[in-house]
Amino acid sequence: MRPGDPSRRPANRNRDPGKTTEPGKTTDPDRAIVLGWIEELVRAGLARSHPLPGGERELRLITGEVFRLTRDTVFRAS
Repeated sequence: MRPGDPSRRPANRNRDPGKTTEPGKTTDPDRAIVLGWIEELVRAGLARSHPLPGGERELRLITGEVFRLTRDTVFRAS
């Protein structure tokens, strides 16, 4: 399935996006899907992920783009 595929979108939008079951795990289906795609990029060698202070992560794509992953947000750093 491709990103944005309606069959991968959760039906229930009334949930707490910050609710977690254990450190590093989330019960938010949208967040879990995005993290899964990021993990696939890293496994395929198309990106590298590094931990940063404060629980953030840095994602570097082989094309040069750099992203910061926080608990609630993904933003482009360069």
